[in-house]
Amino acid sequence: MSYLIRWGFWKGAIERSIKTFLQAFLATLIAYPVGVVVGVDISKLNWLNAVWLGFGAAILSLLSSIVSGPIGPGNTPSLVTTDGSGKNA
Repeated sequence: MSYLIRWGFWKGAIERSIKTFLQAFLATLIAYPVGVVVGVDISKLNWLNAVWLGFGAAILSLLSSIVSGPIGPGNTPSLVTTDGSGKNA
């Protein structure tokens, strides 16, 4: 569990959590117009619900990163390796 004290690990995990929050938040807001078009009643949606959904997704992302730490390369929050060129090894 020594990876939990490394800044590089937390930097990657926090970045992933922020991205996940924004993706879930925006997907929730986009779902409203789509729901209207297809006839699904999601009129109860509001900004607060979108924030809470994004927050929940971010927490799950952070927990996923913590679990991935000892599995991934170099104790990172990732499960895949790269050769340094940005391509999967």
